[in-house]
This record gives sequence, structure tokens and C-alpha cells, in this order.
Amino acid sequence: MEMLIIWGICGFVGGCVASSKGNPFWGGFFVGLMLGPIGWLISAIVPGPQPQQSIQVTVNQAAGLKTCPYCAEQIQAAATICRFCDRKVK
Repeated sequence: MEMLIIWGICGFVGGCVASSKGNPFWGGFFVGLMLGPIGWLISAIVPGPQPQQSIQVTVNQAAGLKTCPYCAEQIQAAATICRFCDRKVK
């Protein structure tokens, strides 16, 4: 009985550690529940989610696109006039 309580506490701590890093609580809970204190370390080591904006910038650069500062539409990187709002862009 005591072992169940200890493993439950390990799961709860693993979930709290995971959620403090921005990861789902339940993922950390199950890692802590299954692996005990080692699960806490795994939950602490796993990086949090990456910001979506940096991924989008990388995709735009790879596709040769940039964002119009006036209308926020995606245009070709070499464009001098936005095809959506007809404004001059840098």
C-alpha cells in the first residue's frame, strides 16, 4: 500500500515538473508514475515547446518569402511592392 502512495507522489511531482516547463502535466505524471524519481529527472531534462514564430520565420526564409509590414500577407522576398495592398515595401 505504501508503495502505491509513493509512486502516486512520484507521478504528481513528475507532472508538476513537466507543467512548470510548459509540457503537458499528464505526460510528466505518467513518466513519474512509471519511473519514479528517475521520471522527475526525465521531466526536468525534456525541453519545453518551442515558440511557433521562430519556426514560421524559418519556413518563410526557406520558401523565399517575407511578410508585408502593412497587410501582413506573405510576399516574395525580392518584391518591392506588395501585391495585396499595393504599398512599397523595403
